[in-house]
Amino acid sequence: MNTLKSLLVSVFVINVTVSFGQHNDALAKLNQAFGNERVNYLKTHFPDSLNYYLFVVENGYQITDKKYLKPEDLNKAIPITLPDNCFNNETIKTDQINIFDLPVSFHPTNKNVYLIEGTNYALIVRSKDYLLKKFQAKPK
Repeated sequence: MNTLKSLLVSVFVINVTVSFGQHNDALAKLNQAFGNERVNYLKTHFPDSLNYYLFVVENGYQITDKKYLKPEDLNKAIPITLPDNCFNNETIKTDQINIFDLPVSFHPTNKNVYLIEGTNYALIVRSKDYLLKKFQAKPK
């Protein structure tokens, strides 16, 4: 029984550590995009808004191979260049992407598709409506 308790405690600690690390990465991205003063203001006066921005910085986009795009999405896709730090050789380092630092827009109801220059990949920016629904549905 003690082994089971130890295992459960270990799993809990690992989950908390990983979650905390992801939260810190997201917070660092917001500080980079918005500046420390604005992030601190949100933290003090609008913590719900800060939590939403933290959610969006981690969930506001996805990367997919262009071959999986629908023809109509491919035809209206806009080229985009990612910063050099988002690449490791031919691989896109998704943990380095800061959606708030990119020249993209969040459409109210439709996703926006961007073709990542020099790759066979696309950046799909999720709609505001989709993100709000997912944010409201996430466990508190």
